[in-house]
Amino acid sequence: MGTAVMGRYTTLFRGTLVQTSALNISGDHDEFEIEDSPFFRDGAGRLTVRGTGLAGALLSTLRRIQRNIPDHISGGATNRDLKRSRWIFHHAHCAPDTRTELRTGVGIRQDTGARAAGVLYDVEVTPRGTSWDFLMEVDTFDPDGTGAGAEAERLAAAALLEWSRGRAWLGGDVARGLGWVSLRDLEALRLDTSAVDLWPDNSKEPREILADLPDEWAPAAQFEQTFAGMPVSDRWGFLEITARIRLGLRDDGYGLETLAVSGNSVPELFWESLENIDRPKDLADLRFAPDATIAMSRSGPEKAAEPLIPGSSLRGPLRHALSRGLRRSGVAVGDPNATLSQKRGKERDPAERLFGTLSTSSALLVRDAHLDPETPDWRGVWLQHHAANDFTSGVYKSAKYDRLVLTEGVFAVRMVIDAPLTLLHDTRLHEALAGLRKTAENGHLPIGARKTSGNGWPAWAFDPPVFYRAGSVEPEPLIGVTT
Repeated sequence: MGTAVMGRYTTLFRGTLVQTSALNISGDHDEFEIEDSPFFRDGAGRLTVRGTGLAGALLSTLRRIQRNIPDHISGGATNRDLKRSRWIFHHAHCAPDTRTELRTGVGIRQDTGARAAGVLYDVEVTPRGTSWDFLMEVDTFDPDGTGAGAEAERLAAAALLEWSRGRAWLGGDVARGLGWVSLRDLEALRLDTSAVDLWPDNSKEPREILADLPDEWAPAAQFEQTFAGMPVSDRWGFLEITARIRLGLRDDGYGLETLAVSGNSVPELFWESLENIDRPKDLADLRFAPDATIAMSRSGPEKAAEPLIPGSSLRGPLRHALSRGLRRSGVAVGDPNATLSQKRGKERDPAERLFGTLSTSSALLVRDAHLDPETPDWRGVWLQHHAANDFTSGVYKSAKYDRLVLTEGVFAVRMVIDAPLTLLHDTRLHEALAGLRKTAENGHLPIGARKTSGNGWPAWAFDPPVFYRAGSVEPEPLIGVTT
């Protein structure tokens, strides 16, 4: 009686997706929801990142590393030649008591600085620090000896390693700050055909089965050895730019840098941090409901609320500053809020190459700016405003309002230019970036509201930019470009 030969069967990858910014995975409305984009929930009401979303994001990561994706991974190019993918993704869930938040978005016109018509919306997000269980399997069964199973496994590991380096984006509005995640505690388990009775088992949840599998997981530290020959892209890369925005008294003694980035009207978040907000001492907390609040979020499911600068509130001023500079030099620049019919057939201007259009993706991704963990202290103040009557010097009709303004805090900014090497090596791009950097360092890049009344003119402090090729763990110099 012959001895059975055990062959490759499947490889399981597991880990934890940890948000480094807020996240929105769009779901369907029900009759009680008021958000324009509620978070997706499954039939049991659990917040869910769908496997289809994970698959699309990981395929996008792989395409940055390798131009041509095998059909046994992508599923084929057309409906006629669709194939079953060897990559299988399971839905991801977070802790059942995770509290969601509302994030408000608005489009700003470049000519007036006012809100664009019809571009005001809100989305339901899970806060930064939320963790999601990640589970993926790769079919490595290869009875014909074609090597397709081993290739699918190797390319999955290469893309997942990119996620473990923080180059992972999920859901909507990633260019405007949402959906930045990192894959942590990444492990892999290779199963042979002796495990066919263990995995899968339809009588159990997939994660329940893991406890019965051999305890021989390979941690991320061993991935380079376990999955040898990781590809590095020859056409795609990332330019990472980090900076800090400091509010408060200027070092030179001239003035106080303040910021008024409005948040949603839900008061619960700033009620949690009233001790950080200067206001009349005799004001009852329950009456503390300013007309304009500050953007706030929790830095984790169990953390207290703290202020943030949404990525959209940084990306918009950067684009407007670049557009103004280009217009001064005689370059025709379109407004990003223009309709597709207005833009169709026109060549993209330099601002559109970096920031995208209604029909093309943005190369520049700007993460939400949170308090620098090394200097987490912050202060705010409740200010009273009114419009004066020229004849009586009193309040003009009902034009009296109040708002919260940040007066102290240091915010950490992270931006990534995710683009082909042809763009990253383009001297025109770096000339534009140098101009934006100088503008921000000089404090001439206005952020938020009430910019004509003293708020929103802080100076940025930049770190040297760092360039990586897709798939590489080591930074490289950008050839021919001085950064």
